[in-house]
Amino acid sequence: MPGALEALWDVLVEQGLFVSGSHQRRYLGFRIFATLLPLATAPAIPALFSPGFVRCLLNNLNKPDNYLHAAAADCLDQIVAYAKVGRCRLTPGTPWFSQLTPRMLSGTFSS
Repeated sequence: MPGALEALWDVLVEQGLFVSGSHQRRYLGFRIFATLLPLATAPAIPALFSPGFVRCLLNNLNKPDNYLHAAAADCLDQIVAYAKVGRCRLTPGTPWFSQLTPRMLSGTFSS
């Protein structure tokens, strides 16, 4: 069913798990991401890099003493592994790459 993954991600994760301040829910969001990334089709990938997910990922990667740092690092490892098998290209034209890059370069993670 076209758009099902995008709808699932938006309702369950973006508007659900990452809205909460709970470490447990955000951890579950990271685990769902790591599970869905290798299964997602190329057109669905940008939906997984939603603003709430990206913000939480970058915030937790930024500080090694954060409770969710290991889970965020695992997600980053999943992204790298996904890119290495050639299923996507990390280019400036890729929507989710464009979403990550400005924050990484500016050091602004929590906004």
